[in-house]
Amino acid sequence: MWSPHPFHWVPAGGQRHASTDAHPNGGHLYPDGTAVTTLCGDSTLQADNGDHAWLWSECETCRAHTYDLAGTPPPPALLAVAS
Repeated sequence: MWSPHPFHWVPAGGQRHASTDAHPNGGHLYPDGTAVTTLCGDSTLQADNGDHAWLWSECETCRAHTYDLAGTPPPPALLAVAS
């Protein structure tokens, strides 16, 4: 399956995290309760696909790692916030 980046977003632990784990069974989501390894290093998270989960804010640490994996610098607005 084609993927634009080598990571996927997964709602877990009250935030949207990024993971390089493969989706089970070739799906497009991590099923509820699936243990995921996240880019921020939190290894205790389980996927949550509840109605509001995709509206949660992004994990800042995961987001920072996604720019490296995507091979692109963060947008200027994010660089200003990080300073």
